[in-house]
Amino acid sequence: MKEKPSQGLLNLTRRVLERSFSDYTLDQLTADHMEVLSGIVFHHMLNLPMAECDVLTSAFGVGTHEIETLEVIGKELGMTASETEEFAAEAFQHLVDASWIDILKTLIDIRNDKEQS
Repeated sequence: MKEKPSQGLLNLTRRVLERSFSDYTLDQLTADHMEVLSGIVFHHMLNLPMAECDVLTSAFGVGTHEIETLEVIGKELGMTASETEEFAAEAFQHLVDASWIDILKTLIDIRNDKEQS
């Protein structure tokens, strides 16, 4: 049996979708669609530099991680709060930039499947 994505990963995926495709109606997506899209986001997140992956994992509570504040994350990385906030924003943007083409292809496939049904 395949493991379902964590709520943190689903939240991160929703944020990536909102940033990349602001005009797309996310409520049209089923749980199965979100699972596939979460897999794409997770794959691209794991390909980010380790520190960026760690920040996103902690900030969104991905997997078994508890959601941590940027202050706590910053202390672990030896950064000030403002440095951590900037680093987290950059990490998130890197994730958006890395994953949007694969997400777009998947959204097109989803739309085509709906039209053929």
